Amino acid sequence: HNYAENTNGFFELGANGNGSSRNVKVAYNIIYNVTASGSGTSICFNTGNYNIDVTGFKFENNTFVSTAGQPDAFRVFGCRSDLTSMQLRNNVFYSDIQIASNGNFVHSNNLYHMVNMVSGSGVGYGLGSGETNGNPLFVNITNKDVHLQGASPAIDGGLSLGYALDFEDRPVPVGV
Repeated sequence: HNYAENTNGFFELGANGNGSSRNVKVAYNIIYNVTASGSGTSICFNTGNYNIDVTGFKFENNTFVSTAGQPDAFRVFGCRSDLTSMQLRNNVFYSDIQIASNGNFVHSNNLYHMVNMVSGSGVGYGLGSGETNGNPLFVNITNKDVHLQGASPAIDGGLSLGYALDFEDRPVPVGV
């Protein structure tokens, strides 16, 4: 569980040569105004000289907030357009940048709230099973309190993915 704010990117997968990444889970993180200068992405799967073979990448139960209006911001997931190895489930996106350039990956039960778009148009792909557009109703986005209010559409909107503890080490509710 991590909290990242105003950093130059959140996660990058790359290798110098023939590297690989297998079965990586990125779960229960709060990612707040994080975009890499240059690539304009928050999460990068490298290509070219730093290409990496990625399989089984899971991005689950994260809260992603981008409201800084950074002019070089481009997408949440980028550096390559082939994201077929990714599973994107049970996340909350409150974003002014596009999520991905296409939906050629597993995505379900995410909540998207696209605000004051800097780059791209909307999510970037059609919504999958259990996915919705809507305000997550954070307690106080201005003061970076991303706890959910009781009427949030994110509550009970996720799949049971086998996690026992959330970002604050509180028990995850059983069932949806």
